[in-house]
Amino acid sequence: MCQGGTQDFVADVQPFRGFAVVAVTETQRDESFSSTMLRRVVGDFSRTSNQYGHDWSTADKLREFSYKREADPVGFFNGLCRSSGWVVGNEQEFHREMRDEAFSYPKCTDVLDLLIDTGDAALLALQYASNTFGVEE
Repeated sequence: MCQGGTQDFVADVQPFRGFAVVAVTETQRDESFSSTMLRRVVGDFSRTSNQYGHDWSTADKLREFSYKREADPVGFFNGLCRSSGWVVGNEQEFHREMRDEAFSYPKCTDVLDLLIDTGDAALLALQYASNTFGVEE
């Protein structure tokens, strides 16, 4: 977790789906960031400015970002809530996401085509898993 500075949040790589999950938190954890993708995502969320143009400088702004994504599914699928990790509103949602083994696409589907405009979480998961960077589609 990063506490103080710009905002309070926790981030980790979802073990079954492979993308990073970011949650607003006030509780400090002593775990270190072990993955390169995780360092990338934590860097995106801890800087005062980011490539996505969002203001995540406080816990309230990060929480508002997660609620905005939930409240505006059309905007979400049009890329208005792009980020490098899947943002959830609190620690309970974070832990639920981290335990969830199911993937919401039960049949063979090109998920990247469906999610490419929503954010970089799925793309980064594929890039880091395959060690192939710069490829977007």
